[in-house]
Order: sequence, then C-alpha cells, then structure tokens
Amino acid sequence: MNVKILLAILLCSSAALANEPVKVGNVEKYLDHQRDVREDFQYSKKFKHVDNGSKERLYKAQDQIFSLLEGRANVDELSPDQMLELYNAQGVVNSVLTDAELDREICKREKVLGSHRSSMVCMTVREARNIKETDKTMMMAPRACNNKTSNCG
Repeated sequence: MNVKILLAILLCSSAALANEPVKVGNVEKYLDHQRDVREDFQYSKKFKHVDNGSKERLYKAQDQIFSLLEGRANVDELSPDQMLELYNAQGVVNSVLTDAELDREICKREKVLGSHRSSMVCMTVREARNIKETDKTMMMAPRACNNKTSNCG
C-alpha cells in the first residue's frame, strides 16, 4: 500500500516539476492523492513556507477537481469542456507545487573568506538558482585586458 502511494506521489511530483498535468488512470487513487496533498498543505510542516494565496489557489483547484471527478469511475465520462476544466485545475495544482519547491528555503554552511570558521547561509531554491546562473554567466563572459598594464579582469 505504501509503495503505491509513494509511486503515485513520485509520478505526480515529476509531472508537477515538468509542468504537465498528471494522467488520471484510476480516478479514486487520483482523488486520494489530491486529498493527501491537501492534508499535507493543511497539517504538515513540509509546505509551511507556501503563502496563503497559493494555498487558496490550490484548494480552489482541488475543489474543482473533486466536483468534476466525484462519483465517476473514469475520466472518459467527462464532457470535452469538463476535461478542459480538469486539465486547467491540474495545471493550477502543479504550478502551486512547483512554486512551493522554488520558494523552499535551503540552508548550508559556508566558510568565511580568510577564516576557518563557517557561517550559516539560508536562501530559497529560486535564489540559489539565480546566483548559480549569474555566476555561470559572469564566468563565461569575455574579459577585456589592458595591454599596457597586463591587467586582465
């Protein structure tokens, strides 16, 4: 049972990170997964860093998913308009989960320059990515040299 839940979470998480909606094979398992995600958002510390506006967007999208799929055995029972609503609601859930990951705070110890001491540095995943991209851009940028002083930089 736990393996199935873990597999469902991994599939949904990978789809969320890929920004693609989850394919709904078994409606009941999918609804159970959505309930688990909602419970995590409400009671777990895992998503405490997500702002209330994003949580409300998630809950509203999940309510739409629940209303569309409750009592149905298969998504094929939905009309084309309902399928589009489901697709859009899944997109909202996925975007909230993706933003939650980017806004997650990470901390690490870094050595202080010129010292053997280390200090704690905390930043979000988004900030860490931006710093990494900026550093990479700066390293790849062409450098100008002054031939008179042999000073490059």
